[in-house]
Amino acid sequence: MINDEILTLAETAEYLKVAEKTVQRMIAAHKIPCTRVGNQWRFIKAVLDDWLMDSMQDKEESRGDLSRLIESGKVEINLSRLLFDSIIPLAQGSRREILSQLASPLVEKGLISNPEGYLNKLEDRENMISTAIGEGVAIPHIRNPKENEQVEPCIVVGISPEGVDFHAIDEQPVHLFFLVHTNSETVHLRILSHITGLLKSNGYGDFLNCQSKKDVESLLIKKETGSQ
Repeated sequence: MINDEILTLAETAEYLKVAEKTVQRMIAAHKIPCTRVGNQWRFIKAVLDDWLMDSMQDKEESRGDLSRLIESGKVEINLSRLLFDSIIPLAQGSRREILSQLASPLVEKGLISNPEGYLNKLEDRENMISTAIGEGVAIPHIRNPKENEQVEPCIVVGISPEGVDFHAIDEQPVHLFFLVHTNSETVHLRILSHITGLLKSNGYGDFLNCQSKKDVESLLIKKETGSQ
């Protein structure tokens, strides 16, 4: 290939090592340089190279704003700041279906290029030992955080007022889920510790009254600041 070569959608997906659907989502979100020729999308390789370099620099700077600060211990874990989305209520289903619902916001935003592979890793972790820690709470995550694609740490909260079967260690239904997503082992462990400590002190009951992401965010702020 020469740098000014024009690429098709399929060729661009192959060049970026992502699925075609991921490129399509990036087009829809105006996150990738392209142009329409007739009813087809076309990409210039040299422009993609410049865009990739800029994106890598932006991600490194962004990671310095949060991930590195958390790793260094210079900032406290703040779940309300890490909240990516909330799913209320979670629909009843199998363990994999529950995990799929929790991962859906990350997939929709193009942060996970291989949804099936990601779900497989989440399920593999559950098969080792359930992340449902008892008392109605589960904290799903993949075994090796370094395999996550997204640099910035985030969580997705799922709430099931009626409770779902998630193979909890106490064999009780799970009502509150925190899907943890980070590629830093240090940040991963700090988030897990913070969640378990927060819920040990406050429980999950208040979350069952949440109706939106805003409600979850407000409740997390109250719990973390002790302003309840």
